[in-house]
Amino acid sequence: MNKRIIHKGKSVINDLPYECCANCYHIASNSYTNKICEQDNLPRKISYDEFGDYSLFICDASGKKRKVFDECRFALKDSTKELVATAEKAINNASDITKKDYKAFTHNAKSIVAHAVLDLDSIIKQNQSITTNVQANVERVKGIISNDVENAALTCLKLSKHLLSLKAEYMSYDILHNNAPSMQPMKTNVRNVIITILHMFYDEFKKKNIIIKVEEWRKASLIDYNTFLMATYYIIENALKYCKDNSCIDVKFVVEKKDLKISFEMMSLFIEHEDEKHLFEEGYSGHLAIKNNLNGHGIGMFNAYKLIELNDGTLTVEAGEIDSYKGDTPYAKNIFCVTLPFV
Repeated sequence: MNKRIIHKGKSVINDLPYECCANCYHIASNSYTNKICEQDNLPRKISYDEFGDYSLFICDASGKKRKVFDECRFALKDSTKELVATAEKAINNASDITKKDYKAFTHNAKSIVAHAVLDLDSIIKQNQSITTNVQANVERVKGIISNDVENAALTCLKLSKHLLSLKAEYMSYDILHNNAPSMQPMKTNVRNVIITILHMFYDEFKKKNIIIKVEEWRKASLIDYNTFLMATYYIIENALKYCKDNSCIDVKFVVEKKDLKISFEMMSLFIEHEDEKHLFEEGYSGHLAIKNNLNGHGIGMFNAYKLIELNDGTLTVEAGEIDSYKGDTPYAKNIFCVTLPFV
């Protein structure tokens, strides 16, 4: 039994034996006929049914009786309807997810740009400092920087962080939509990458009085620099959000067999057992994170997981037991572990 399922004039399934089968499509809709095939001179039973935007054409030369043919025809028609309904639901859901992802992406990108503008405006007032005289602008900015070097340096770090945030958003959005970046693995000291990201969050960690200790490590790992940089960004951003004030983050390196294990040990928001299983799933936020209004779109750690995965690595969490409280909010010693192939 050969068939062709058509949607809006385009074939979805087509296993008809001959090109000339198209000549038989002219039979009336929702009808049945017998015909001698022009190609092989075999008697064929033919039916044509329409439902919504779809049509089903069946051509059978097996010699089945009409009753058997009709049973097959209507069974195939019903299953096609079900298949079509499922496919359309999947398409609609995918469209909704794409719109949701795009909305989150544009919101985050606009927010990052707004923060960058505000930080820059805090030292260079756009409505006061900028003139049409380029050289005068340069001299004015030089004066502003020399009068408050520390604030200017902190602002540069903030701007670097904002630019990296924007890059992370673009790269993650591409990966979410199956456009994986071109990987260029190279031998890199991952400690240097981590330090680069930590410098960009320096001011925020300072405000929360969080001390960060990074072990010495001088050996190289084979990674794609950009994707690992973005993954580290998301891990550090997550640590900043959930770490307890006046605490410490320890970054440690250890080789286990042929892998390098990087651990980020911290006193952070207690992770409930149910949340631990879903922590790296797209769109998931923990119960305590939601309760304390710390949750975002639930894609930061998902992105980190995917980016580490691109480097043939893994990202896991070892959730600790409740250690202390801030008000009624529980905190625990949690360890986020990145494992990478060791060169």
